[in-house]
Amino acid sequence: MYVGKHYVQDVVLTEEENWTKTIEDFPDPDTLVDNKTQNVLPINFKEVNSGKYVLSITKISKDEKEKTYTIDLENTIPKPPEKITVEGSKTWKDAKNQDGIRPEEITINLLKNGEKIASKKVTESDGWKWKFENLEKYENGKLIEYTISEEKVEGYKTEIKGNVKDGFVVTNTKEPEKIKVEGLKTWNDKNNKAGIRPKSITVNLFKNGEKIASKQVTEKDNWRYMFENLDKFENGKEIKYTISEDKVDKYTTEIDGFNITNTYIPPEKPPTPDTSDPGSMNILCIALLAASFAAIYTLRKKKNI
Repeated sequence: MYVGKHYVQDVVLTEEENWTKTIEDFPDPDTLVDNKTQNVLPINFKEVNSGKYVLSITKISKDEKEKTYTIDLENTIPKPPEKITVEGSKTWKDAKNQDGIRPEEITINLLKNGEKIASKKVTESDGWKWKFENLEKYENGKLIEYTISEEKVEGYKTEIKGNVKDGFVVTNTKEPEKIKVEGLKTWNDKNNKAGIRPKSITVNLFKNGEKIASKQVTEKDNWRYMFENLDKFENGKEIKYTISEDKVDKYTTEIDGFNITNTYIPPEKPPTPDTSDPGSMNILCIALLAASFAAIYTLRKKKNI
């Protein structure tokens, strides 16, 4: 038995005495004050060898007429601290890892009232699920607030939803990287001097060697073309894009990267005789004489008719 922090005496309670004890000639508790503060010193008890029991004062009553001061004590076995589990799962939104940059593991942090107290590595072998177990539900009589965070995942945006009761869901989102293929058509035909340049040409787009699109290109487009919103990767590998051009009559086609040059092919001219060669001149003279004789013969024949 203590008054304030001062030990007074032992009080033994037994079942034979119905767990009661009367202390005679004890000073009026209301007169037991601290000399410095003049505050009334409380009477309290500390139980020895109580095992799992906890002793507490449940009631204090005073009877002025009978001059008695009654203190009711109670032994209880406290309930074990309530435990909880914080768990959750990871969701990937990256078109089945189309760009091939999904990490092999991520790190989930557990926060207790805003302060990090634990971390877990989570992998595909875990089913991208995680769990923190055997956590205290209360601290100093107050409900603990548990939250989570995720270490930054490069190239992904993180969104966390949920709570302790329903579980947490961490979603990592990565939009597949997009590119465009564009190029310029150049005409090498002396500004269409021959007048045969077509009004349009057709450019074909190939993805890893397979044609996936075509575009008509005209002078209104300034002979430029563009294929937009193309995936850069497929199944984690970079896609190879190439182009071709439908055949343009009387032009050759040269492709440099994605730029196309068409060059006009002029018609072949008949060879010009070499007048410096006597043999060539003799042959030419003979041919002319033969043509002249043939013409004279035909003319005479017509007159005879």
